[in-house]
Amino acid sequence: MSLKKVVITGMGAISPFGIGVKPLMEGLYSGHSAVISQKSEWEEQVKDLNCWVGAPVKETLPSKSIPRQYRRTMGPTAIMSLLAANEAIGDAGISESILTSGRTGVSFSSSTGSTESLTQYFKEYFSSGSLKNISSGTFFQVMSHTCAANIAHALNIKGRVISPDAACSSSTQAIGLGYEAIKYGLQDFMLCGGSDELDAVVCGSFDLLNATSCRFNDKPTETPRPFDRDRDGTVCGEGAGCIILEAEESATRRGAHILAEIVGFSTLSDGTHLAQSHSDSIERCMEQALENSNLTPKDIDYINAHATGTIQGDLSEAGAIRNVFGDS
Repeated sequence: MSLKKVVITGMGAISPFGIGVKPLMEGLYSGHSAVISQKSEWEEQVKDLNCWVGAPVKETLPSKSIPRQYRRTMGPTAIMSLLAANEAIGDAGISESILTSGRTGVSFSSSTGSTESLTQYFKEYFSSGSLKNISSGTFFQVMSHTCAANIAHALNIKGRVISPDAACSSSTQAIGLGYEAIKYGLQDFMLCGGSDELDAVVCGSFDLLNATSCRFNDKPTETPRPFDRDRDGTVCGEGAGCIILEAEESATRRGAHILAEIVGFSTLSDGTHLAQSHSDSIERCMEQALENSNLTPKDIDYINAHATGTIQGDLSEAGAIRNVFGDS
């Protein structure tokens, strides 16, 4: 089997900085924080949160651009996913015939599905004791693979549909699995990415793990602060991102603009704890990714760290990065 080089030819995004990749990149390059206080919105929903800050998508989503026959099965997380996917498709110049050919697939993730829809579901159930007032589309909004399934449905995609659910690494795994599908010739195009909503219940779940930042509630733009001496936890946000993967030969043949190449991938389990990260497993994953890519630590110019801002998480990750790449 001839292995294919895999490239990125399109991008789409919904973020706290706005609708589209352009405002996201402008926001990042400006150095501005999108973290704000959520207390006035959240305190009626959850009374005893430790963390009252988050990074919401403040701009109104153009959800009405999605036909109702598709929109009714989508919560906010799936809506953001489809909007990001549509931008990426346009950026890559992919035609409808390519999307519906059976050689295009979806690898898209979400940690929880639509938390907003799930909360409304149980509010109705616990207040009335009945499910008769629940929309038939609600299940499709809250299922864990809501993003991948709704993208495939709305775009009439007939290829493989994958939805890896692995908390913070879900989208990275989605991209890695999409990369492997192209590399081994299983698909010609893959729409890859992930989406999650910001909700008080989501933040509260991280509170239960003692993982949220809670000392900067009155100074939201000063947190999270990963690898900083004063770090105290993570901050939840929301949005969606999508990239288009295809073989280099396909992109060249189409005259597509190649944004980047993916040269390797690794994913593995720590095997010892569900939440606490350990340096040795992080090291093994990075070493395997380098080996898979035929690269050495000296070839790497930039590392995109997990950078949770938690005391233990940053310590383990920083130690692993130092052990693999050295102090330089």
